[in-house]
Amino acid sequence: MAYSTETDLQMRVSNTDLVELTTEEEPDPFEPDSDIVSEAIDAADEEIDSYVGVRFKTPLSPTPPRIKGVSRDIAIYNLYSRRPLIPLPDIINDLYKNAVKWLDKLSKGLVTPGDFPEPTKSEHVGGTVSQNTRVFTRDTMEGL
Repeated sequence: MAYSTETDLQMRVSNTDLVELTTEEEPDPFEPDSDIVSEAIDAADEEIDSYVGVRFKTPLSPTPPRIKGVSRDIAIYNLYSRRPLIPLPDIINDLYKNAVKWLDKLSKGLVTPGDFPEPTKSEHVGGTVSQNTRVFTRDTMEGL
């Protein structure tokens, strides 16, 4: 399940901008290409999960509001990235940079995703390290 929707994106950019950013040929002047919007959202969510997955089981469910906003901001940035001839507005670039900084802090445990429960010790993602007796030591390798 996606963290944000096309409707969420339309809260940050106009429908006209979405149409311009998503249509390839003979655009419908009123409708953005939903497949391209979905691809941008999926890419944003994969980026989010790459940070969030350090501390939480992904995908997060239910979606915390802050994650929804981050997904929206990264997805919009992704849409602008597909159109290098369309100038990237400073605000979109700043929102993306801030989203990535926040995700980095989240992955390090410096911030929380909002009203989302912290993982219990058994829910933490990661491996365990155990120590076995060394097979090759100076004593066992002596004379070889």
